[in-house]
Amino acid sequence: MATFGACVLGNGAVNSGIGIKVTVKPDPSPTAAKGARVAFVSSGFPCNTDGEAAGAPQTPVQLFDETELTVRVLADRSVADWFVQGGRWAATSGWPFIAPRAPADSNVAVWSNCLLHGYPADNVVTAQVDVYGMGCGWLNPSYTENPTL
Repeated sequence: MATFGACVLGNGAVNSGIGIKVTVKPDPSPTAAKGARVAFVSSGFPCNTDGEAAGAPQTPVQLFDETELTVRVLADRSVADWFVQGGRWAATSGWPFIAPRAPADSNVAVWSNCLLHGYPADNVVTAQVDVYGMGCGWLNPSYTENPTL
């Protein structure tokens, strides 16, 4: 079993920001082929770098013969869009508070916890996590305390 994830829009402390959590396990279905795997994905608030991402329940994503799992994160000032395996699983997580996020809370944390107990080395999946910040397309600079148009 391997678990990894990313936290964005936080200050780097536990329970700050929103995040995604992906856990790769052997496919539990009785008709699954030998070595088949499933990625269980969830996203939301709060994001803990110890492996928890609250929000929606974990959704299974069937992995085929892939040896790399890709996660693309598009973070804005108040939302993060998540794309797993090129969009096979996608979600948007919004900032959960009425008060806006502090401008300094723009850290990105990527974490992993891989347990290979009893799994052959050729059954391991690697992760590619890309995080992109989205700025405002019509303001320069893209972030100001008091934007005007």
